[in-house]
Amino acid sequence: MRDEALKMLTKQATTKDTHKEDVKRARYLAWVTLAGWLRYDDNKVCWLTLEVLHQGFNHFKMKVGSNVESDLNRGEVTRSIIDDSANLPMGRKPPSRSSIKGKNAGPTGNVLMIDANQIWGVQQAVEYVKRLAEIKPDLSRSPLHLTSTHFRFILSSYGH
Repeated sequence: MRDEALKMLTKQATTKDTHKEDVKRARYLAWVTLAGWLRYDDNKVCWLTLEVLHQGFNHFKMKVGSNVESDLNRGEVTRSIIDDSANLPMGRKPPSRSSIKGKNAGPTGNVLMIDANQIWGVQQAVEYVKRLAEIKPDLSRSPLHLTSTHFRFILSSYGH
């Protein structure tokens, strides 16, 4: 079985670069958390966000939940970079407004997601996310404990 797996991997390695380019061209890029960790100062958030933006990422995940003012500040710094078309990688143009309508993306098509690592109860999550509304977060992962299955439904009335 091991030899079979190695043989498959070796065969696929010859077309790896072509597949990478196909994925980039189709914009199937994953999200990145590199710049979104708690307690990063503004300068670190700024240069890390620019770095991954220039690598082609268009979804940026930010850890939240320890301090709403700090989260808002980091979100504002991140948004100021990812929503500025002057910061887009060379050759990448902002999408049409109609193509991003309803996607919680900024004017450049970039998305800011939040991750609270399952620290909130339902009411706390609703209140916290309402306070983050100005940075237009897209809910990504783990806002509530896994038993809270109706989170998106609850927050939909708040525009999220």
